[in-house]
Amino acid sequence: MTFGSVYEITNPLSTVAKQHFVDWFSGADLDTKRWNKYNVSGTGTFAMEDNANSGFKVKAGNGNNEESELDFNNIRPYSQTGSIIIMVTKAVNSGNGYWTNNWGFTNTQGLGNDYACIQNQDSDPYFSLISKDTSFNRTNSSMLIDLGWHNHKLECTSSNLIYTLDGLLEVSKTANRPTAVLQPVFNIQTQSADDDGGEGLIRYCEAWNT
Repeated sequence: MTFGSVYEITNPLSTVAKQHFVDWFSGADLDTKRWNKYNVSGTGTFAMEDNANSGFKVKAGNGNNEESELDFNNIRPYSQTGSIIIMVTKAVNSGNGYWTNNWGFTNTQGLGNDYACIQNQDSDPYFSLISKDTSFNRTNSSMLIDLGWHNHKLECTSSNLIYTLDGLLEVSKTANRPTAVLQPVFNIQTQSADDDGGEGLIRYCEAWNT
């Protein structure tokens, strides 16, 4: 089968496309026309990894409650009631403190109100789906956290949030869904003093409105 355009591979010309982006985190540095390197608190580091298939690293500072992230600098192109984000990520931490990695969608920098994220936290044994409107909610998956690469898919609909981990449906929940438009976020936190600081790697991100 042949197609008249790249667009027609996935969409009939009768369908008007919605916003859709893909980033493979390849090259010498981050695409800063899309992504914003942001220190919520403390001073983190941001760098492309010099290893095969390792993507981009965000490392929070090693003090208490230090936090750094990639975001869209409060440009919010994604709907809270009709969008999907896929991220291929891994945690990288061998220190002695507590750390948290969050990735998904947020309205505000630093995960204020209105977000939906996947969480990998060393004080909780399971990958979880966290969300907040004005109140916080966490629902655990069945998979134990680890330091390996995983494919995380998060869908926001008008009625629920759906989390798929490595191709398996893990969580569907209705509580405390975001109520405002969203931007992608890759958020790394050091919760208590750590000789290394919280670290995370991301090598793929795709997001679109449904």
